[in-house]
Amino acid sequence: MQLRLDGKKLKHEDIEGINSERQVSYYVNAAWCLGLLNKNKTVSSPGRVLCKKASMVAKYQYLAERMESSDFGWAWMKWAKVDSLAELDPSSAEAFIRECVNGLNRDTIPRRSNSLSTWLSTLQEHARVYSDI
Repeated sequence: MQLRLDGKKLKHEDIEGINSERQVSYYVNAAWCLGLLNKNKTVSSPGRVLCKKASMVAKYQYLAERMESSDFGWAWMKWAKVDSLAELDPSSAEAFIRECVNGLNRDTIPRRSNSLSTWLSTLQEHARVYSDI
């Protein structure tokens, strides 16, 4: 997000830990799914809010909110019959993808589910717990 805010192109050579343009595309798509980037790769308002967060903890808290309110997060929670990100089981990612994602190359399901499971495991500890009062 910060590279785009700085007016730079997203090239793998400029992003630490990214080794290919394919990985850049994967992360751009993930940012779009979380509402952080627009389809034209401009930073959305939520992406700008993320960049303004001062600490990594605050960024993870914000990302947990974005994941929970995303289309795929909502679909996963609905499929799992839970009411929050905190209640999702990371190990259910593969079953969720197999049952709910149409048109996906079946050979990529383990890799995609591993990504979702890892995101969930990382973000769950930062998920907000809302009061029922």
